[in-house]
Amino acid sequence: FCGTVEYVAPEMIVSYKKRTYYGISVDWWALGVIIFEMATGHSPFHSQDKGELMRSIQNDDPPLNEFDLPSDLRHIISGLLMKNPHERLGVKGGFKRLASHPYFLSFEGGIDFQLLIEGRIAPPRFHLSADGDDLEIESRSLKIGQAPSLPNEIVDTSGYDKEAHSD
Repeated sequence: FCGTVEYVAPEMIVSYKKRTYYGISVDWWALGVIIFEMATGHSPFHSQDKGELMRSIQNDDPPLNEFDLPSDLRHIISGLLMKNPHERLGVKGGFKRLASHPYFLSFEGGIDFQLLIEGRIAPPRFHLSADGDDLEIESRSLKIGQAPSLPNEIVDTSGYDKEAHSD
């Protein structure tokens, strides 16, 4: 297979070994990994050794208890990172069940997935204060056919210390 090993679903590893096929369940798994990383700043499964990493993906639970996460967020991550692809959120119950999950309803006003699919919701824009301590999030809706505008400012990452933020 190709791609980032940290995002590989358990059934992809089995499929590779047995030369079988897998389905859309792997995409729901990857979404779970992305949400986990966005919430914690860490991958749910990691190792310097590729074989150990794949064993961990197949056998270990994501370390949700190591982080102080809201229960709705914890629930959606655990649903998306179910080892059994047939029980995984998104596969079991489809997109409608996923879209109606309490995590998505917890956002102010909820998320209107129909507008999102139609491209009528702009992603939030983030504004950092001059000292970098404050973060303001701006969210707005788009009219049909209106392209989202890009921020005018460029974020300076020259002071980012990659070594200080690595695992």
